[in-house]
Amino acid sequence: MVVFDVALIVPTVTFLIVVIGIAGNLLSFIVFLRHTSSVNTLLAALSLVDLTLLLFTIPVFFFSHIGAVGATLYSHVLNYLYPVNLMMQTCSIYIMVLITIERWTAVCKPLQVRIWCTARTTRNALAGVIIFAFLYNIVRFLEYSVDYTPDGTRTYAINLRNFTTHPHYMFGYYTGLYLLTHFLIPFGVFIIMNGHVCKSIIKLRRARQMLTRQQQREQSTTMMLLVVTLIFAVCNTLPFLLNLAECWDHTLFNNDKTQYWAYAVNDLSNSLVALNSATTFIVYFAFSEKYRHTAARFLLRCCCCCYSFPKDVKYNQRC
Repeated sequence: MVVFDVALIVPTVTFLIVVIGIAGNLLSFIVFLRHTSSVNTLLAALSLVDLTLLLFTIPVFFFSHIGAVGATLYSHVLNYLYPVNLMMQTCSIYIMVLITIERWTAVCKPLQVRIWCTARTTRNALAGVIIFAFLYNIVRFLEYSVDYTPDGTRTYAINLRNFTTHPHYMFGYYTGLYLLTHFLIPFGVFIIMNGHVCKSIIKLRRARQMLTRQQQREQSTTMMLLVVTLIFAVCNTLPFLLNLAECWDHTLFNNDKTQYWAYAVNDLSNSLVALNSATTFIVYFAFSEKYRHTAARFLLRCCCCCYSFPKDVKYNQRC
């Protein structure tokens, strides 16, 4: 009789999601780099950020599940990689904000889109997001530190992330500022601008025969990105709620009555963040014919170039 360890189901499923997501985001990054429009630049940046986030998810999420060796390495992961992972999450959120603003401009202000959404302004906006993500999360490097037990085993020490010794940090930065910068502001932008975009699309669809081919493409791209935004919102809600719950109950991860479920929900929230980063390429495949064609041509070319023909073949077959 085979017995399944429930505690390993979520990490195993998450690992499969991460592997698929890494491949999908790499493909998306290559596809979007082939076109230099503002929205493609933003989507390429989002694919690169999600790719990096998924790569860092492997040590951050899995080292604590693989025994003593993983637990030893986990101290360095918390100290050095975990803050970088949070920087990538912040970048992902605000690139989504930039994409929302770009789509709002394309649909609701079509005459200004070529003036406002240029390659230069897009690059400057992305640079601003990266700088903000770095400055906002740099203090995270002080939350944990590498420590050693009396027997010499390497472990981690909790520094700033402690309600008892640093209540102002936990209530002010960890919860309050997070609520403002990672939930209220971005989700406010999503709701207001996407609501305006949906209203404009409904109006335009009533006069679809009057739309130009370019306007129809813009609508298709906008619908695709609305779905991406919706998935993003759904997958990032649980981590936010868990953050509030930890603020409400300081002993959530230490109390014997709540510890098991707290860590289980924490694993699930991490899995949802990984799922969001890993599934965007599926939405692109489903909604964008241009993406499908470009991706198919790229994959076919790679397959042709990797296929080695015997030397005695008389015909010169090229990709």
